[in-house]
Amino acid sequence: MVEESTFFGCQNLKGIRLLFLGPYPPPYGGIASHLRLLAPYLMKCGVSDLEVITFGNQNSKEIIDGISIYRYRLKGQFWRLFLPTNFKLLFHVYKSLIFKGLSRSQLVQEMIKAVLINKVVNTRKINVISAYLANANLQLIPLNSYWNGRLGIMLSIFGEIYEAPEFFDKHKELINELIQIPDSLMSSSQYCAQSLRKIGITRNIEPVFYGVELNFKDSPEKRKLLRNKYSLTSDEVVIFFMGRMLEDMGLDVVVSTAPELLLHSPNSRFIIAGATGDLTESAYALEQKFPDRVEVMENISYSDQREIYELADVLVAPTYNQRACMGVSIKEAMAASLPVIAGAGGGIAEAVVDGETGYLIPIDSDGKVNKHIYIEMLKKLIDDANLRITLGRSGNRRAVEVFSVDRTNKRVAQIIYDVSSRL
Repeated sequence: MVEESTFFGCQNLKGIRLLFLGPYPPPYGGIASHLRLLAPYLMKCGVSDLEVITFGNQNSKEIIDGISIYRYRLKGQFWRLFLPTNFKLLFHVYKSLIFKGLSRSQLVQEMIKAVLINKVVNTRKINVISAYLANANLQLIPLNSYWNGRLGIMLSIFGEIYEAPEFFDKHKELINELIQIPDSLMSSSQYCAQSLRKIGITRNIEPVFYGVELNFKDSPEKRKLLRNKYSLTSDEVVIFFMGRMLEDMGLDVVVSTAPELLLHSPNSRFIIAGATGDLTESAYALEQKFPDRVEVMENISYSDQREIYELADVLVAPTYNQRACMGVSIKEAMAASLPVIAGAGGGIAEAVVDGETGYLIPIDSDGKVNKHIYIEMLKKLIDDANLRITLGRSGNRRAVEVFSVDRTNKRVAQIIYDVSSRL
């Protein structure tokens, strides 16, 4: 299907019409950040068409950087089940999933998703699909059969089994059926690549680390200008949290321990940034209590986010439990030469090297990081500028060696090429 020549550092992907099933564009999250950097690269590599379907809370279509983004709210699409043109496909979905333990509402959702995906596939003549999250893509089972296997399918596995263990345990046969379909299976860490072994699925899943942009400039002049912009003095130590404002991301730990850390170090400051979540109000309450030393930046842009990395001193990511595959903010901080304090759960230890690029904090039985050790390590970094610099430089070297977005994009492009070549 595709030519074997290469350009822009990747295979020539001309002739491939690609559909992503996943969240795009951002604000935040590993998949969204990954797609934000991957999609333009694939367009440069010659992909003939690139479409994205994402299911959420609105119905809309927009074009971003030449990419069509279809947003669907499933509850607003129920009427499609009554269109005669969809009856054949709906019967296929019903026959494939009816006796697989799904509830009536789950079955209806899979029907609607199948109809919407099939519509875009037919309209745009899609020939390769890249889907994200196993439990969000059960509709691929009937669709693959309905299409007679004529589309290439890629599936990326994350920590979904840790977020919904009861669903995976209950539907292990259905998940196994899904896992046998894709031409390529990927995961963003070795830890998550092994996750489905918990329910007896042993098919090989390739770890493909999600890389980050590396072009942060270590410029004292720029840092000084940015600090002036945010009303920060040169001696203030900025502790940065970047992520969705949720307990899963460890924001409750950041908020609850901040008063002690602020008391310990009069020149410390906290910047809490990221997407709105259940703990946004808690973050603002902390800001109100310490208005001169805590700043909350809700739903900030990527350009603002980048500025904070360049002016900050430490990134904290005390992620909850064992669910995290790795974390994008951790690698972005390393690229920006920031030491990282992170929870030792999940695949985070594949990124942060304890004592070399930052510190990994043990996870207690309640799923939260050990607060005593977290506070101790953060105080250590607050008090020692040379240590921050040393760990930050080591983190930058590791980011360059392991977490380059160019390396990630080239590997994904090669996988897309290989999948399309089998058609």
